[in-house]
Amino acid sequence: METYCFGVMVTKNVLNRMVAEQNAIERDHDLIAASKKVGIDIYFFSPESIDHEAGTVTGTCYDHENKCWIQKKGIQFPKVLYRRVAGGIIQRDSKLDKLLKKQKVHIINRASGFNKWSVHKKLNYSPDIRPFLPETILLSKSSDVKNMLDKYNRVYLKGVQGGRGRQVMMVESTGDGYEYSVFKKELVKESVGSFPVLMKKIRKFYRKQKVIIQEPINLLTFKDRLVDIRVEVQKDGMNRVNAVSPCVRLGNSNAPITTHATSYPLVTFLKEKLKFSEKEIKRLTSEIDNLVKTVINELEKHDGPCGEVGIDLGVDKNKKLWFIESNSRSLKVSLVKAYGRKKLQEAYEMVLEYAKFVCSNMEKQREEETGEVQPANDSLKEGNKKEKRKKKKVKKDQDNRRRKKVAEDENKRMTEKAPGKTDLAEAVEASEKKVETGSKGKKSRRHEKDLEEAPVQTDLVETVEASDKKAQKGSKGKKSERHEKDLEEARVEPALEEAPVQTDLVETVEASEKKVQKGSKGKKSKRLKREKLKEQKDVETLREEEEGVEETAAKEDESVKKSESTKRTVEQDNVVSFEAVKEQKAERGAIKGRRRKNRVKKQEESVKHSEKLAMILEQQKEMLKSRKENQKKRITSKDLLVMRMKVVNGYRWADD
Repeated sequence: METYCFGVMVTKNVLNRMVAEQNAIERDHDLIAASKKVGIDIYFFSPESIDHEAGTVTGTCYDHENKCWIQKKGIQFPKVLYRRVAGGIIQRDSKLDKLLKKQKVHIINRASGFNKWSVHKKLNYSPDIRPFLPETILLSKSSDVKNMLDKYNRVYLKGVQGGRGRQVMMVESTGDGYEYSVFKKELVKESVGSFPVLMKKIRKFYRKQKVIIQEPINLLTFKDRLVDIRVEVQKDGMNRVNAVSPCVRLGNSNAPITTHATSYPLVTFLKEKLKFSEKEIKRLTSEIDNLVKTVINELEKHDGPCGEVGIDLGVDKNKKLWFIESNSRSLKVSLVKAYGRKKLQEAYEMVLEYAKFVCSNMEKQREEETGEVQPANDSLKEGNKKEKRKKKKVKKDQDNRRRKKVAEDENKRMTEKAPGKTDLAEAVEASEKKVETGSKGKKSRRHEKDLEEAPVQTDLVETVEASDKKAQKGSKGKKSERHEKDLEEARVEPALEEAPVQTDLVETVEASEKKVQKGSKGKKSKRLKREKLKEQKDVETLREEEEGVEETAAKEDESVKKSESTKRTVEQDNVVSFEAVKEQKAERGAIKGRRRKNRVKKQEESVKHSEKLAMILEQQKEMLKSRKENQKKRITSKDLLVMRMKVVNGYRWADD
């Protein structure tokens, strides 16, 4: 399936002229030349050449090698659409409208034409544009036309939809009646004697279409011909608004509009024909540029981006600028007449540059969403490859940063967690090392050496000799001599023959140390006492630390138990809440059932009541009928007398 960025929607007749007759319009050739210069592939298609099921198009392209128009089937729907058909075609075709929305097609010059009344309301909100707008109202009753004619003596009626001056009527009040002029195939002028006849003509001309009534602008004239300005407003490849070569349109003599007239470049016409000064020309051109850009910005606020709009402006005899109307589908006839085909080709180049900009933006959005690049055509592939490489590098950097952050977060979490069994053992060892390193003064080190020199499975003689040496090094007073006597008494010959057990050795060492402590009460004995006290304190601190570690472990166990209990409670609450929801649903169902029963009862009662009323009405009707019949049957007193007389006479006659 071939992909194209830019598609031009035309009518079926235009395509037939291209393919069958190989006779395209000049502006189509200009568009093809502009596409070749810009480097973007385009094709032409009509609404009838769309395959809605497959979402593809049978497009008509220009073959530059063979210099002919050819058709290609199965082309992907364009990403950017340039509309050259009437806006009503898309509005009336619901399938086409849905396809455009589904494919997210960007339409450069709007899917439908501008509604003159809605445009006026939107622009009227802007205080920068309001001074340039003529008074405009929507025709809702005949008195609106009457009031505007009384106010201005001449008004313009315009259909809210329509272009090329086909829906414009100028109405003017004369002394005898009214005169109106319209442009059909040619200018038509007629006069009527009364206002009701004028309104019939207006309704017949516009039928059911909505109409606006507009204040007349006393436009500049040149040799009894109206002058207005057409500005082709376009966006370029940098998404900037440009007023492309404004031109003056000169209407036919005594014509109410300037459409289908001759055109001139704006500056040359103002300077040579209307004799404007350079200051006035600069002021007017800058005013036109500013007004056009503000109008586009205001329309984009309400209707979205506009790539191309034709704006009609007017200058009155006081040299004041006015906004007349905007056109979504400009054929650029005035531009060609004023500046030639070269300017038209430049205008198309600007449109295609904007289309290229839109395509690249759409590709970026799709790439961000899906992470894949789908180039619009061959001319855009190289640029997309470079952008793809850059974005891959950026993504790699982002991924690396994310991974580093994740690793740092995990490390922090691990450090914040409570210590396990291995952590507890490490903490105890570290605390013991600290205690050992902390309590290693000069005195404690000496005592450690003495303890290291303590015998393990050695003879009692060696232990006794070591204790004797310590006593000699310690204190040489009277008490040391007593200690020596005690040691001599402690030496027993049978003990020398047998090797001591480990427990006896420990007890003998402790006894010797106690005796040394009792014997030598000098400076060294005091040091030993201090060292022992320090050792006891160190042991106590170790015990406290072990107890603290055990407490922390117990607290952690408690916290785990609490979390488990909370989970159970939450589950129970969920169960309870689920049961409560069930009960609530049951109650609601019961309430609904009661309401239904009450409704049924009320309906039955109303039916019974209506039946009773019907019975009563029937009874009343029967009573009325019976009364009427009785009234007919009743005999008045006069009738009775007559009857009696007849009876009497009859009897008499009978007697006779």
